[in-house]
Amino acid sequence: MAKIRKVQASYVSGEFDPTLLGRVDIDDYAQGADKLRNVYVRPQGGAFRREGLDYFDGVNNNNKARLIPFQFNDEQTYILVFTAGRMDVYRTDSKTLQTSVTSSPIDGITDDILSEINWTQSADSLILFHKDLQPVEVSRTSDTVWTATSITFENIPPFAYGALTKTNPAGSITPDVATGIVTVTATGTPFTSADVGQFINTSKGGRILITEFTDTSHVNGIVRVELAGTDAISSGDWEVESGYEPVMSATRGWARSGTFHKSRLVLGGLSQRPQTILMSKIGEFFNLDIGESLDDEAIDVTIDDDKVNIIRNVYSGNSLTVLTSGGEYSIRGNIDNAITPSNIADQVSKETRHGSSKVRPVSLDGAVIFVEREDPNDSSTGRIVRQFVFNETEQSFNAPNVSVFSQHLIANPVAMDIRSSTESHPSNYLYMVNGDGTCAVLNSLREQSLLAWTLFETQGLFEDVAVSGNKTFFIVQRTIAGQTVRQLEVLNADNRLDSSLTQTDTDTNNWSGLDYLNGQEVWVIGNDQILEKETPSAGSLTSSESVSKLEAGLAFFARVKHLPLEIQIQGQSWAGEFKNPVFANVRVYQSREFIVKNGDQVSKPALEEFASEYTEGNATLYSKWQKVYIGGAGREAQPEITQEVPLELNVLATHFAVRVS
Repeated sequence: MAKIRKVQASYVSGEFDPTLLGRVDIDDYAQGADKLRNVYVRPQGGAFRREGLDYFDGVNNNNKARLIPFQFNDEQTYILVFTAGRMDVYRTDSKTLQTSVTSSPIDGITDDILSEINWTQSADSLILFHKDLQPVEVSRTSDTVWTATSITFENIPPFAYGALTKTNPAGSITPDVATGIVTVTATGTPFTSADVGQFINTSKGGRILITEFTDTSHVNGIVRVELAGTDAISSGDWEVESGYEPVMSATRGWARSGTFHKSRLVLGGLSQRPQTILMSKIGEFFNLDIGESLDDEAIDVTIDDDKVNIIRNVYSGNSLTVLTSGGEYSIRGNIDNAITPSNIADQVSKETRHGSSKVRPVSLDGAVIFVEREDPNDSSTGRIVRQFVFNETEQSFNAPNVSVFSQHLIANPVAMDIRSSTESHPSNYLYMVNGDGTCAVLNSLREQSLLAWTLFETQGLFEDVAVSGNKTFFIVQRTIAGQTVRQLEVLNADNRLDSSLTQTDTDTNNWSGLDYLNGQEVWVIGNDQILEKETPSAGSLTSSESVSKLEAGLAFFARVKHLPLEIQIQGQSWAGEFKNPVFANVRVYQSREFIVKNGDQVSKPALEEFASEYTEGNATLYSKWQKVYIGGAGREAQPEITQEVPLELNVLATHFAVRVS
């Protein structure tokens, strides 16, 4: 019987989809895991326990909620909590509700609108979008003064949704110019205010959009097709073409998404013109006047394709990215990267043909991350995450699948956001809330080719996520003392528990402020030691020991379960053969108690140098190799490093000794 040594020094390939468990032939197998739960993966290779979730506040009446970040500057950042008919404002550095807005138009936001709401921000203004919601501008004056108003767009382009009618009024008309802004004077009284937004056509091919009614004999307009001249046009040689209406309105609906790009407000996916994009005049975000199609004027363009693909999202980067239900487009502009009415038709390029879901995309490592479209009749779809990125070598955009190794962790996502790298966390983290209440997390560092997926779980259901001020907020649905509640919680490195509250005081047994946990048994950590569990009543609990620092909340546990150990002897694989793990040498860093499982075998190391067993009360953080004898035998030898108590765990590498025969 041979004893073979096997080292796993990295988990940078993330948690493997179960369909990949037999792929011992690929290099990533040696850097992957069967389970990476409630952990992050370090760029250096190790896996460490996630932060706890600090309780921020309860959600208004436990209603369904959406989170929208608002960043005024680096120091003043906010999280906006929207429920039906209400917006609650919090600073990210304060658990105090700053203000609530319930007036119009916020009171018109329903649960259905919240589920697909989109937004963009510029300076101190946030704009909300939904096909059934007139765009809303949310403005900040101070921490406690916020207003919301419906945006009134000027000069919305006309469109004929129904049949057109043509009439030949009596009398002649005379234009004062042949191009540009024109005033038309009639010899009779053929005009009415209803003619605004309609067209005058002439027998010689001229075409005028009527933009203003002066009186029954005078209208102003824009020459869309050059007139033959400024001579009078006789009766019978001109007509009024009617049946046009604004392409967006309370009747026809609004835009699904929007973004600011190159000094324009871009609107995409109109309710009844789902392939249409509108771009405002440069520097005039709410003016959609297409005028004479001068370079600085508004743009109205419809993406032509072989089928009607709804524009789900527009996203501003080096180019304008347009994500539709049937493909991904870029609008790059001319050599100076400018988009104008004259060049846009030639600049719309269909780059890839995957299609995007309704989940709002995010930017990560210079790429746009989006979820591939779902099939409502196939529950296995909506599990692919793609990275829309420009390939310098090919000089084109690609959309590679970045979830291929961990596709099982993606389950009909409903929201995602990015937390950018910091000094303490050198990677970018993508948090993706799934429809099943879990949160898939992508650890990405493009220059290191790091794409490691893990999964966060909690005693409840994650429902939404947003990152503001580099803090990651969640809406979490929980059952507390038998009652269903929704809570606003934030990842906090100072917390080891979920839905938790950390407090300091002089040494005491009496702690308050826990009303939101009344009647729920909770874990208690005092002075960095695990104390007896308690059940708060009237917002208070009595700790089993007198301490100066206490955290109370719900436990979660980190899990690092290895893939079936791949053993090779003289170049021959022993995959699927019986193996007997003897021990695991675990390299931990600033960690405390952990256990190692292999099948039914459970082993708990003694981390203290001279102790016969580990003492939970010891708050020392250990950085060392720790040998753990594990035992057990089987074809699928998959040792798992996990926890029985919710304390620090940081696994850098594991060295296995395995007997094979």
